[in-house]
Amino acid sequence: MFSRGLRRKMAQDGAIGVAATYRALLAIAVGGLVLAGAVVILGPQATRASEPTAPRAPAGSLAHVASNATNSCASGTGMNGTGGGWVNITSSACGPAPRRSAAVAYDPEGGFILLFGGYEATYGWFYFNDTWEFSNGSWTEVYPAQSPPALGAAAMAWDPGLNAVVLFGGVAYGLSYNETWEFAAGTWTQISTSHAPSPRFSPAMAYDYADEYLVLYGGDTDPQLNVDVGLGDTWAFNGVTWAQLSPAVSPPARFPGEMAWDPLDHYVVLFGGWNTTGGASPSFYYNDTWAFAGGSWTRIATTSAPSPRVLTALASYAGGVMLFGGNAGSTAYNDTWSYAGGNWTLLSVGTAPGDRTGTMMSFDPNVGCMILYGGVDRGVWLGGTFALCSPAVLTRSGGGGGDSGPGIRGVSPPNSYWTWSTANPAWILQRLGPELNRIEG
Repeated sequence: MFSRGLRRKMAQDGAIGVAATYRALLAIAVGGLVLAGAVVILGPQATRASEPTAPRAPAGSLAHVASNATNSCASGTGMNGTGGGWVNITSSACGPAPRRSAAVAYDPEGGFILLFGGYEATYGWFYFNDTWEFSNGSWTEVYPAQSPPALGAAAMAWDPGLNAVVLFGGVAYGLSYNETWEFAAGTWTQISTSHAPSPRFSPAMAYDYADEYLVLYGGDTDPQLNVDVGLGDTWAFNGVTWAQLSPAVSPPARFPGEMAWDPLDHYVVLFGGWNTTGGASPSFYYNDTWAFAGGSWTRIATTSAPSPRVLTALASYAGGVMLFGGNAGSTAYNDTWSYAGGNWTLLSVGTAPGDRTGTMMSFDPNVGCMILYGGVDRGVWLGGTFALCSPAVLTRSGGGGGDSGPGIRGVSPPNSYWTWSTANPAWILQRLGPELNRIEG
C-alpha cells in the first residue's frame, strides 16, 4: 500500500474517488498489470534486502502461542494440545480488566492485535481508555502520550492505505462521539476531518479492500440509552475525511450490527443487530446478511444463518468470516459460525467459552489462531483470552481469494503472503511480484 503522506495527498486531490487513483498508480508501478481484487493479510514490513521468515508453526498446535509468551499471562492450560476447540490461554487476572464492547483490530504493521477501551458495570458504569497489544500469547499494556477519551462501543479497523488502525465514535457517561483517531507506531493521533458521521456508538466498520476505503454503517444516536434508535446511513473514509454514500438499497437501520471483510468472496459482510420503535426495549433482532461491494448493498439469501442476535464477535480469517456468540434479550450464545460463498456454516469446534455477548475477537496470522477476549454473560463481566487454532476449522481446501493452495495466511512481506500446505506439510511463500506496499513521494 501507499505511504501515509501520499495516501492523504491523493485523497485531498480526489476526495472519495481516491480508489481510482490507486488503481492507476498500481498499473504504472507494475507496468500495466492491475491486481484487481487481490487480498493479502500482511505482516510487519520486511526490508528489500532481507528474506522473510516463515510463521512459527501451523495452526492446530497451541505450543507456538505459549513458547513466545513474555510474561506470566499464559495459563498453560491446553497449550500443548492439537487445538481441537477453543482453549483458555490467559487467566482473567492477567491482561485487560473484564469488559465488553472494546474496540479491537489486528495491526499487521506491528504484528499484534490492538484493543482499546470498552466498559463494565459491576458497580456502576465504568469506561476504559487503556490500550493493549496481544502478541504471541501475551497481553501488553502500552502507554501512548495521548489517547482517545475513555469510551466503549467504538468501531475500529485496520486501514492499509494509512498503515494504521482507525477508530471512530463510541459512547461514555452520557456522551456519544464522532471523533476519528489513528494508531500507528505506538501512538494515537486524532484525525481532523472536514466531514464526519454524526456522533454515535456501536456502528459497524470494516475496510473494503476492493474499493480501498473504510466503510461504516449504522449505529445508535442515544448516549443516555433511553430511546435507542438505530441509524441506516453508509459512510466511506479515505484517510483524510468522511463522505456519506447514497446506495440505492440499504439494510434496515440497526445497531450494533457487525461487519468484516470476506477475503474469499471479496466484499464486506454485515450481520445482525437490532432496532427499536422508540421504546427502551428492542422491537426486532436481525439475522440477515448483507454484502457491500462497489458502493452498493446486496442482501444475501442464505440457506442457513445464526439466530437473530446482537453484540456478536465477527472477524475475517482465511476461511471467510467467523462469528461467535452474541445475545437476543436474556438469551446469550456461545456458538461459532463461518460465512463463505454466500452461506453460514455452524462449526463443530468442540470445547468453547461460555455464553457471552459484547466479546472482542480477531484473527492473529502470526500464530494462525482466532483470538477472543472478554464479554459479559447475564451481568457477569468476563476476562480471559481464548484461542481457536484447529486446522480443520481455520483452513479451507482450495485456498480461495487468490491463494494457490490451502492454508492460513501468516506473517508476510509487503509483496507476498504465506499459505500452509497440509500435503507437504510446510509454509509456502506466495509472491505477488513487484513490491506494491510502498510508493514513497
